[in-house]
Amino acid sequence: MLNDAEIENIDYNSGRILDRQLIEQLAECDFVTEQKNVVITGYVGAGKTYLTSAFAKEACRRGVETLCVEYLHFIIEMDKARNAKTSSEFMEKYLKPELLIIDDWLLSGLTDDERMYLFGFLYKRNASTIICSPLDKSAWLEKIGGEDCLMGKEIIYLVTENAYEFNIQSTTPKKPV
Repeated sequence: MLNDAEIENIDYNSGRILDRQLIEQLAECDFVTEQKNVVITGYVGAGKTYLTSAFAKEACRRGVETLCVEYLHFIIEMDKARNAKTSSEFMEKYLKPELLIIDDWLLSGLTDDERMYLFGFLYKRNASTIICSPLDKSAWLEKIGGEDCLMGKEIIYLVTENAYEFNIQSTTPKKPV
């Protein structure tokens, strides 16, 4: 996560399409008390990590227990916990925070065991999560297990049900910012 990220320093004139009203609403952190998720998608370099870092910093200022993790690190820790039979420690660490931020969501696919464990984790999580992904939501199912994967569909449902969602787009699609 980025230490210099601040909500008030977001550049809304940088060639990206950003929903200022939604960003300012989310910065109030009411979604945390409502236990709603936030899904941010957009091209590589769009500023997703900056934005999630700014949300994390604002949440901390408001006293919200926040944990930020990169997706690959999360999956590696999940695998280690599953293999070492220390899943209770993993669950405690990642279920406890009021706000969990997972950056670079689905940068790699999931094995069958990872998919099952991730489903169990998300099913138990009763708090807000911000998912930040370079992939459009339409590509998630293929990374999770394919069109016929019911558990993959359930994972997507658990993440996106009642979530605030936005996709950061370039104002000039052929020239990313």
